[in-house]
Amino acid sequence: MDGAWVIRHEDLAGQVDITLSHDDEWLRVEILDNGRGLPEDFSIAGTTSLGLSIVRDLIESQLGGHLEMTTAGIAPGGGTLARFSVPVGERWRS
Repeated sequence: MDGAWVIRHEDLAGQVDITLSHDDEWLRVEILDNGRGLPEDFSIAGTTSLGLSIVRDLIESQLGGHLEMTTAGIAPGGGTLARFSVPVGERWRS
């Protein structure tokens, strides 16, 4: 998710936490907010969002990774947790 989306859809009291981790095989990113959460019928596969479709294609099809979005249940509205992981690959290993 880009920062502009967060600014448009969250009030100024909102919080966004980004966590990065890795091992020898995977880079993992978690983005957690305390906003309204996702609609009950939300599905990444069925999204009509052009931006999310592009991100999903990049992560899953082009980079061989995984993308997951869920309502986090951390705020009255739910909050949203977006997670993705991509393989590190030989060229990124030191």
